[in-house]
Amino acid sequence: MEKEYSWKYLQINRPRKIVFDADEMPFFKPTAEHSDLGENISISEKFKTNWPAITFSKACLVDGAVLIQDITPNGTLTQATKRLNEISSITLQVVDGISLAKDMIALIEKSGVLNKSPLIIYPGNGAQSVKGFITSLDKRFTINTVNLPTQRTMIRNGEFDLAVNYSSLPQNINTDTVLIIDDVVASGQTTQTISTQLKLRFPNIKCVLAAWLFLVPKKPENKTSPSGICGVDKTIASTVLKGNLTSRPPINSLSCFIRSENKYEEMKANFLKKYISDQQVFRDFVDRIAKTT
Repeated sequence: MEKEYSWKYLQINRPRKIVFDADEMPFFKPTAEHSDLGENISISEKFKTNWPAITFSKACLVDGAVLIQDITPNGTLTQATKRLNEISSITLQVVDGISLAKDMIALIEKSGVLNKSPLIIYPGNGAQSVKGFITSLDKRFTINTVNLPTQRTMIRNGEFDLAVNYSSLPQNINTDTVLIIDDVVASGQTTQTISTQLKLRFPNIKCVLAAWLFLVPKKPENKTSPSGICGVDKTIASTVLKGNLTSRPPINSLSCFIRSENKYEEMKANFLKKYISDQQVFRDFVDRIAKTT
């Protein structure tokens, strides 16, 4: 057997290489220590070429499912979350919120946008996690801020109806710049909707987006926008991503699993069904987190 594998799979002493079927060999899932997102030069170059108005810290290829540890800056929980790979049927690529937050703050600082005293908008629940992390590191992100509640309703697979509550948005603003801060930008629907409304209300406003994770644009109007989002003047991303096996890799936040609202129940059930081989162990893990937060 050893000789056969060496001869065929390692291509030893063969003048002509054999292309073999992946089904012949088991898929070796990375260990927790080797499951991190890896930086990818070609993806970095793709973003720099196609979307010059996007600045980012890292560019990575997603091989599995991304899980954001957005509950605590404590690295111990991040390491424990990575060990969920022992009970998963897919590689869980865990990223910790504190690293994403530090990268975001550094990029925003470098852009000079805070010097313009922007109105800072935090849309939806995901942005609240980002807000908690970045305001613990830099109090400037608590100044002149607005929370915009959002509600997404799935109308078909991958498509959502989006409702944004603009009641907290001021009638007049004393700045020419709005900074929209969010956790994940996948389709760009939320940011695009909000920036469109802002420019209708304030025609001379400039919209800057800052996100922890930003996926390769797929909508035609976003593909051709220098910022990756139609209506946004500049995008700042801690990490830009491209899916390897799918254009829309699954991205979830750990905090969603400890929330009790009904709107998260379907997401939880689908995640466990698709990606977790020992669902009880995962539930016990989440329960322990919920009791300590």
